[in-house]
Amino acid sequence: MVELNKFKITTVVFLCLFIFTVGIIYTNTKEMAEHNAESNFENKKSDYKKELNYEYQKTRTNASEIRDLNEKLNELTRRLNVIEDNNGKMNCKIRGYMGEDGFQQLSEEISLADARANGKEIVLTCSF
Repeated sequence: MVELNKFKITTVVFLCLFIFTVGIIYTNTKEMAEHNAESNFENKKSDYKKELNYEYQKTRTNASEIRDLNEKLNELTRRLNVIEDNNGKMNCKIRGYMGEDGFQQLSEEISLADARANGKEIVLTCSF
């Protein structure tokens, strides 16, 4: 039988300790990676829910504003129909157009030409 000496036993013990240490490090690293992936997923999920809730509230606000604008437009249409029925005369003038920077005041001809060429909205003012 092969004789076991102190050197061989010490070597085997160190090898076993090394393998055990590598196994522990691998297990802990794997658990930490899984935990980080789960927490990142939960963070992204909560951020998405917050953003979705914000967009939903914004949509609800926009819907009420659109409803108010529709009511105002209907009221304006009703008033214009009353004026037409009474043969009232309404004087409207083109003041300019709405651009990216807001209202651009120009002459009627330039405003019409620019609105036709670039698809911009014309701004009218009307009086009775």
